[in-house]
Amino acid sequence: SGVYTYQWQQSSNGSSGWSNVPSNGTADSYNVPSAVAGVTWYRVLVFDGANGCTDPISNALSVTVQSLPTVSVDALEDIICQGGTTVIQSTVTNGTGFYTYQWQSSTTGQSGSWSNIGAGGSSANYNVPSGMPSTTYYRLIVTDAGSGCGTALSNQVSVVIQAQPTVSLAVNNSVICIGGTSLITATTLNGSGTFSFQWQSSPNGSGSWTNIGSNQNTYTVN
Repeated sequence: SGVYTYQWQQSSNGSSGWSNVPSNGTADSYNVPSAVAGVTWYRVLVFDGANGCTDPISNALSVTVQSLPTVSVDALEDIICQGGTTVIQSTVTNGTGFYTYQWQSSTTGQSGSWSNIGAGGSSANYNVPSGMPSTTYYRLIVTDAGSGCGTALSNQVSVVIQAQPTVSLAVNNSVICIGGTSLITATTLNGSGTFSFQWQSSPNGSGSWTNIGSNQNTYTVN
């Protein structure tokens, strides 16, 4: 007849345990409360005031209230050499899943020094450019399109880009007698600092080189 009254109801599973919503449940629409995370099912009872009209019950639908999103980031490698590659990966927890991403960078990591990254800065992960030696800090802003979800700001990570490593040798005794000792020491510059060593020997310094073992930065000559 068009002469209606309404009663909204809620249930934890959508099939049983229906009860009237605690407040504001007598209009033709219902504003779902979102203070507590969880899944709640809703339906509405419609009472038609005219004689002979039935009182229908609507279909049931669910509304999921998620906890606010949080995001963390981590670099696969935080020290690389010039020309190398590393990826910063993000992990987003909670929220609705309808995310957009904006990576930011800073040379100091201090407040007020952050700027948005353009190319490649709008994906869940970020491929760090490694053209020049530098130390750069990175963080991620995640925006959740869900109602009330807002944005989440990650922790910050630093990526150090080192110049390519170099190595030089020094010997404490370059001429010894049989039975004497001579120690050769390798000094490395730049690079990541994570080194392995392979010593080699040659009878003339320009011909064929042969591995002689010792994964250390020093070698004791026999």
